[in-house]
Order: sequence, then C-alpha cells, then structure tokens
Amino acid sequence: MDFPVHVAAGALAGSILLYVCAKENEVSGELTMTRSETFKLGAAGCFFGVLTHLLLDALPYYDWLFYIAMFKPLPYGWAIPTVFVTVPVIMTIFYLNKDARIVAGLSMFGGMYPDIEKLAYFDANLPRFCVLFPFHSCQLSSSRWELSHKYELIVMEICLFALMMYAMIWLTIERKHIRHSLCQAG
Repeated sequence: MDFPVHVAAGALAGSILLYVCAKENEVSGELTMTRSETFKLGAAGCFFGVLTHLLLDALPYYDWLFYIAMFKPLPYGWAIPTVFVTVPVIMTIFYLNKDARIVAGLSMFGGMYPDIEKLAYFDANLPRFCVLFPFHSCQLSSSRWELSHKYELIVMEICLFALMMYAMIWLTIERKHIRHSLCQAG
C-alpha cells in the first residue's frame, strides 16, 4: 500500500485506543491520563500501527503514487508524490488530535515503520541483522497479477484510505464529546 494509507491505518489504530480509553474514563470519571499512561497508550498505538501495516501489505496492492512519472527526472522524484500526499494527512491527524499528539504520532510512526525500514535496507544499506521485519523489508513487492489489475487496486486503496480517515475522524469527534461531557460533569 502507499505510504498515506499506512499513516491513516496507524492513526486509526491510535484513535481506536484513545476512544476505548475515553470510554473507560467515562465510567471511572477520570478527566486526564498520566504521562505514564500516555506513553503506554502510545507504545500500544505504535505496535498496532506496525500490525496494521503488515496486515495491509498482505492484501494485493499497486503503489500508484510511486509510479507518477512527472517527478521522475528530479532527484528522489519517486518520493515527491508520496510526500505531497502524506504531509497533509499527518498535519490533519495532528490537528485533530491536539490533545493526544504523542499517541497519534507514535501510532502513525508504527504505521510507517516497516516501509521506513525497507527504505533503509534497500537505499541506505541497513545491515540485515538490524531488520526487524525481514519478510517485509528484505523483498520488493509486486506481481504480474497486481500490475494487470492496477486500476481496480488503485480504486480499492483510495476507498480504503477514505474509510480509514473517516473512521479516525469520527472516533476523534466521539472521544472529544466524551471528554467534553466529563468536563461539564466534573
């Protein structure tokens, strides 16, 4: 999958954890999390972000942002379309999660990490013994089947991305409603 999809998946994992935590706080009446709880939730978000990345990459996909030819003549031209799409996604997620940036950031990092590791392995010669996910990072991923169904896979990926972003936004709004009701009750 393209990088923004993994960022959205990591953010969704973090949003689910934050929503569950808010529901638990609604029952207990607590308004805030301790710093320790925040980092534990962030670590869990990072773990589930990595897990969503690996699960999404098990689906057939076509890295269509990678193949946009307009920027190919430029240095690192393959990365420019990905950056143009990913940066606004990250900014939106941080904006929506102003009150939980650590959890959102660690969750997104987990969603991105396997591809960062793959990039470091192939482009920066990361030693193989440093690779945590060799089944992901030590091989390139594409097949003839994916290439012959690229348009269907692009539509599927865009729909999946939109659905994950919608779910993440909805969970964030619901979590903030819970927090607001706790503030009014307290």
